[in-house]
Amino acid sequence: MFRISLIAVPLFFLLISNSFAGGFGYPTYNSKGSLVASVEIEDKGFYNLVMSIIILKEPRDEKDYTSDEYEELIENLVVKWRGIALQKTLELNTIKRSELVTLKISIETEIEKYAEELKVKYNVPKKAEIIFSLSDFYLIRPSEH
Repeated sequence: MFRISLIAVPLFFLLISNSFAGGFGYPTYNSKGSLVASVEIEDKGFYNLVMSIIILKEPRDEKDYTSDEYEELIENLVVKWRGIALQKTLELNTIKRSELVTLKISIETEIEKYAEELKVKYNVPKKAEIIFSLSDFYLIRPSEH
């Protein structure tokens, strides 16, 4: 009997602690997406501009971020950012390398504007923060096969 309780009690606590691990931990709800667009760099030729974004779907400790409307807003933004970035990139005929920073800022600004429009559409409080980062933004020379 003593041997059974020696095994059963620690096993019980192990199982209980594992069952609560999901309930008390903070889930990671990030969305990452990438886009590659062809751009002509002045006096250099064509390059692929690689962009990726990370969108934090649920900032910590804020009840505004747990609503279905907020989740729908984020899901919409996860899809739409690529169209915004591609449109801003394709609007350029030729770009200087020094203008890439301006392009990045322009894309971020348009994403922020669109997020504000979505807040109205989904009835999300204006103070709700949409956190994203255009994390990768670099040129690579296309390889010829």
